[in-house]
Amino acid sequence: MNSKAEKAWGWLARCRETNHFVGLAVGDRSAKTGEILWQSIPQNIRDKSHFFTDHWDAYTYFIPQKQHTQGKDYTTFIERSNNALRQRIGRLVRKNASFSRCIVNLENQIKFFITKYNQKYNFLLNPTPS
Repeated sequence: MNSKAEKAWGWLARCRETNHFVGLAVGDRSAKTGEILWQSIPQNIRDKSHFFTDHWDAYTYFIPQKQHTQGKDYTTFIERSNNALRQRIGRLVRKNASFSRCIVNLENQIKFFITKYNQKYNFLLNPTPS
């Protein structure tokens, strides 16, 4: 992200049962970034879970139809998470001293927050097979 014209969105996936973040992608609003999000979710979660999204068309390209429900009524959980991120990570809302145009720095700061959040609840983002 080299200029103000290049916008970036954080795509997050959370588990409703455990309340943990399970996936992250930072990029544009294309299906390509959505696919990065999908691949960031551990395989065991992708295989057994149902996913709730808003009506953004990109989701239909990577989430299997039988595992997908769209509707604004289902997104309050993740919207609350987005609000918490904005409250705790200044660079998500300000374009001053806490703002960086480097997308890698932004992604790393979000990953750090997610890691600390999940560790608080004794959850490994990438569980090792037993």
